[in-house]
Amino acid sequence: MKKYKVQVLKYHDQNFNPTAIVAALQSKTENVFLLDLQKQNKNENFIYLGLNPTAKITYQDGFVITKKSDLTITKTKTDLKTYLEQLLHQYGVTIPDDVPPFFGGLAGYFSYDYARYQIPNFPKVINPLNLADASLLLLNEVVAYDKNARDVYLIKTVSVAKDAHNDLEKLKLQLNNLQNKQVNPEPLVIEEKLHPKFTRTEYYNKIKEITNHIYQGDLFQMILSNPLRGKATGSLLTTYQQLIGTYHFYFKDADFEVTSASPETLLRKQGQHLATFPLAGTRRRGKDQREDQFLEKELAHDSKEIAEHNMLVDLGRNDLGAVSQFGSVKVTEHMKLKHFNKVMHLSSTVESKIAPDKTALDALNAVFPAGTLAGAPKVSAMKIIADLEQEKRGIYGGMFGYLNFNQDSDFAIGIRLAHKKRDVLTVHSGAGIVADSTAKNEYQECFNKSRVIIQALKTATNQEVLNNDSIN
Repeated sequence: MKKYKVQVLKYHDQNFNPTAIVAALQSKTENVFLLDLQKQNKNENFIYLGLNPTAKITYQDGFVITKKSDLTITKTKTDLKTYLEQLLHQYGVTIPDDVPPFFGGLAGYFSYDYARYQIPNFPKVINPLNLADASLLLLNEVVAYDKNARDVYLIKTVSVAKDAHNDLEKLKLQLNNLQNKQVNPEPLVIEEKLHPKFTRTEYYNKIKEITNHIYQGDLFQMILSNPLRGKATGSLLTTYQQLIGTYHFYFKDADFEVTSASPETLLRKQGQHLATFPLAGTRRRGKDQREDQFLEKELAHDSKEIAEHNMLVDLGRNDLGAVSQFGSVKVTEHMKLKHFNKVMHLSSTVESKIAPDKTALDALNAVFPAGTLAGAPKVSAMKIIADLEQEKRGIYGGMFGYLNFNQDSDFAIGIRLAHKKRDVLTVHSGAGIVADSTAKNEYQECFNKSRVIIQALKTATNQEVLNNDSIN
């Protein structure tokens, strides 16, 4: 018999505004999970809000640190996957029919550096910002907003013996009161303009090292990143308000904030069905329709971009194959052009059925990190990335999203993002290096991929945010 049930209070609200709720609570709450999904399948277009976690789970340097809602803290040296699976196993849940895709479970992010725990003899890197390897909220209470029907779902997972109706009515009243306060987010102020970690010359030299590895047979392709760093005070919630993305994300955790407009799904699990969506090959959007069409044609016939994309599709097939039923892995969409606000990409879809002896976290570990953010072969690429970049990437190249109590999940790749640790502001992006890469183009690609975030920061602050002298 299942120990828990999911209760839902549903009501219509034409003007429900989760961002206003977060703004009103900003100085009073340590943890916020806000995820706005904008997908082709309109049934998935929900905004999810988590504010009152049962526990916060942080993973760093092999230790799981759990802070419960009663403020008790435990620190255990253990494998995160094992810990999370044991935690989720406690929640046998009865789920009603009319419930959004995310109704409760784990929500937050795994950093790119979480993957190193699966790789023997991984090179040591520094962690100057003291970034977590994962930060997750255990949410028994979720607010979901259906953007199409304009319906609010207040969802609570409770023991079968308990009735959550009164709690949900109180939550409804609390949310309405918070919205009505009409509090503006704390303004973001740029104190020091963004500048790249690597100068043009340093980046060019690292590209030479990568191409040497390629010619020696160590690599086919590798993503070399170049974070932009500066200093800022205030909140990234104002930057979140300027962004649009398939996965529009804001997360707050004590002295850390991140916002993203990621276009790329890492892995989605619905029942037995798994899907990953390699996105590789990039052009900026044109100034008008004519230039857009020219750039579309250029991208579709670029042999370097096509080779890179196909390599990563093959990697996605192999990754899914490790956790899927034999013969179930299929490429169901190949190299379609997809347009976003500032850029266009080549996109493919790889689907499969999960093997009966594998879990949702097995599947996530198999595909993580995405080949589009590491390279191929993946493990070799990651070790060379560590040698060349020398420090933890954090959420860039990681994944964010949710893992339900029933083991369904939806995670995006950590790209198109800005994060702030105390007063250090970072905008992180990279470029895919192959044998015939042009150093000038790859250096510029990092800035092309940062453009949407730079513009959002500029609009949010009404300031110039990039030190242009530092990129020449």
